Amino acid sequence: MSGFHKNSTSIFAIDISSSNISNLSDNGLQRLTFSDKVTDEIIFVTECFLSPIISFIGLIGNVFSIAVLLHTKIRTTTSVCLAALAVSNSLFLITNTLWKSSGIIKRFDIMLYYEYYAYGFSVLFYMKTSFSRISSWLIVAIASEKMVAVTFPLKVKNFFTIKNMLIFVVIISTLTFLFLSPLCLKYTVGYMYDRRLKTVRAYLNETDYYRENRNLFDNYINYFLVIAFRYLPMALVVVINTQIGTALLKNRRSRQMAFPNNKKFAVSEEEHRITIVLVTVVTSFIICLLPGNIHVAVTMAVDGYNLYGKFQNLYIAMGNISLLLEVVNSSVIFFIYMTTSKQFIKTFKLIFCRCTAKLQATVAPDSFPKVKLLMTQPNVKKISSLEVPSTSMTISTVAVPDTTLTMLALEVRCTTSHDNSIQTDPTLT
Repeated sequence: MSGFHKNSTSIFAIDISSSNISNLSDNGLQRLTFSDKVTDEIIFVTECFLSPIISFIGLIGNVFSIAVLLHTKIRTTTSVCLAALAVSNSLFLITNTLWKSSGIIKRFDIMLYYEYYAYGFSVLFYMKTSFSRISSWLIVAIASEKMVAVTFPLKVKNFFTIKNMLIFVVIISTLTFLFLSPLCLKYTVGYMYDRRLKTVRAYLNETDYYRENRNLFDNYINYFLVIAFRYLPMALVVVINTQIGTALLKNRRSRQMAFPNNKKFAVSEEEHRITIVLVTVVTSFIICLLPGNIHVAVTMAVDGYNLYGKFQNLYIAMGNISLLLEVVNSSVIFFIYMTTSKQFIKTFKLIFCRCTAKLQATVAPDSFPKVKLLMTQPNVKKISSLEVPSTSMTISTVAVPDTTLTMLALEVRCTTSHDNSIQTDPTLT
């Protein structure tokens, strides 16, 4: 089909769907290295099962993350940036699911699939790629703030304020959408007669503007965008977090030398927590995005490793797997927070488990404070220790030692102070 050029590969390298298989079959190309059956099974599993399920779970987790991170009790520059990361990841999951749903549509209505793919490709691909690249640069911002906090702790509040972080999020989002906008100028919708279907159908065709400026477009897309939005963020994240680890290790050794017999000063719990969260987030980022970066690099370096070459099946399979890993990376952030951050867990329970906590506090007998009440009524010496809940209640009978049983109507109003001591205001009638 004339709508695609064989050298237009790299930035589209991880966005191969079953649509391309049908387009290529029209040209009668031979696919090597992977059998057709294996390739089709990989596409089917990733498009119809793994990607939608992981995206749905990740979207719910990101919604929880946004609610927790924007809560007033933990709202900091880092939490604001992490919330922006959760928003970007969520939008990526939504647009990517819409993009990959073309493979599902194809299995039910082939004509609707061709229309959906032709009209939705440029916009959905542009949107999902932009959100993915915004997330990469937000991780760079988070790592940069932590590096400054570790190496220059007295200056971090001057540079990284909530206002400055919001400005950075707006700037990086605007620049990303601006730099990636040429992707929308590459393809348009065309119509052709399909001999196999014996009808006219829509297909993706190159624009005249792209044909006239093919070399400029290909160099910009395949080199500048790939370097600026794929390789550069990952390289910066690795370098910055290496610097953070080195600085934390140096600070720990300094404290150990200053306080050799005091482990409390030798190890900072806050630094340990930050290190665990950062290492986990960065490790997930590298593991999930590195295969895609390698896939793009091989596409640019190896002749025939593209949508039209002799390694086509391997290219398609690795493209789908790489994209699935990006989906995983955008979905696991919530679970990383829940397993590494005590403050996140505490705030999550405060927001979403408030009713459960109140119920447990009401019915749990062990939570009742013990109160000693002194009575001045005749024939009453002293009431022994009595367990009452820290809420207003009425006691109709109490056991009075050394005296006969006395019927009392006792109203106890208890208020718990900060140290859990109880103040009582008993009234006898």
